[in-house]
Amino acid sequence: MTMLDRMRRHKNWLKWSLFIVVVAFVFLYIPDFLRDPQAAGANDVVASVEGREITVSRFRRMYQQQMQAYRSAYGANMDEKLLKQLGIDQRIVQQMIEEEAALAEAKRLGISASDVEVRERILALPAFQENGQFIGDQRYRQLLQMQNPPMRPADFEDQVRRGITVEKLNGALTDWITVGDGELDAEFRRRNEKVKLAVINFPADKFRDAAAATDAEVAAHFEQHKEQYRLPEKRKVRYALVDAQAMRERVQIQPRDVQRSYEENQQQYSTPEQVRASHILLKTEGKDEAVVKKQAEDLLAKVKVGADFAALATKFSEDEASSKKGGDLDFFGKGQMVPEFENAAFAMEPGQISDLVKTQFGFHIIKTVEKSRAS
Repeated sequence: MTMLDRMRRHKNWLKWSLFIVVVAFVFLYIPDFLRDPQAAGANDVVASVEGREITVSRFRRMYQQQMQAYRSAYGANMDEKLLKQLGIDQRIVQQMIEEEAALAEAKRLGISASDVEVRERILALPAFQENGQFIGDQRYRQLLQMQNPPMRPADFEDQVRRGITVEKLNGALTDWITVGDGELDAEFRRRNEKVKLAVINFPADKFRDAAAATDAEVAAHFEQHKEQYRLPEKRKVRYALVDAQAMRERVQIQPRDVQRSYEENQQQYSTPEQVRASHILLKTEGKDEAVVKKQAEDLLAKVKVGADFAALATKFSEDEASSKKGGDLDFFGKGQMVPEFENAAFAMEPGQISDLVKTQFGFHIIKTVEKSRAS
């Protein structure tokens, strides 16, 4: 069976898979947001893909990571304004939408990445290796904290999980396609087969004077061959080609430049105030809020009289990511959680448990586990 036969056989499956991947998203207010990013709140939604929301905070984090990559490649004087004129922010949003569309399709097909796969991928990343060995969990966390903006291990691992899932989806769409020997042979002949021609040359200039065309013949020929005389769409482009390696060889970095760079980017070398918390979440979406609140109050009463918080979180919390870890959210800084949750967690001392906290996701019972001061 040839590759084309396989594609014809599975064309309906391919059509609907690619349809979901390509068009299963809805733009909300991307144009206004890109014109004035600072006017949007961190939890505002840039776009939604099959109910999967891309928030302003996620976009900003991805944008900062992209800017850091450009600065690492081309130096601190990289012209960010030029990149915006070239549409880098729009391309980042488009990439995030395409990733969410792929993840939505992967979920529909039951494709996911296990914790073991995520761990193995992280252990293999060169950034976290020294002399061919993993640098250890402590330095791994420190490196993530040094990012701009700082990253929680849970967020980084989720990013790795998403990448593995998209790779699996791409494999599911293409790995079954094979190319037969006949197709290979035909393509080889198309690229390499040659013919020898005997040509007789008739210079047009020798016959032009003897040939004449009437206006009617010219008009008729033009009408029959209009597409041959159509001028294609054109663009005039101005660009600057930068040889990054040559620039590095010519640049001499002075100690005062190093000091100035450090002072301008101190946040990369400092750790902001953080708190480690656990929570139990009961979602309210699509439910009777009063009933959910009564369930949350019953759980809070059990916690207040000394019930095992981690055990209750594992059994009752509807936050799938943290419930497996007894509700543990690890360390997080300000601006990474919704305001109601963040205010409650930072206001408590280690060991304290909050009353019910209502957010857009539902009712939370929060336990502050540990605090880390800014350094």
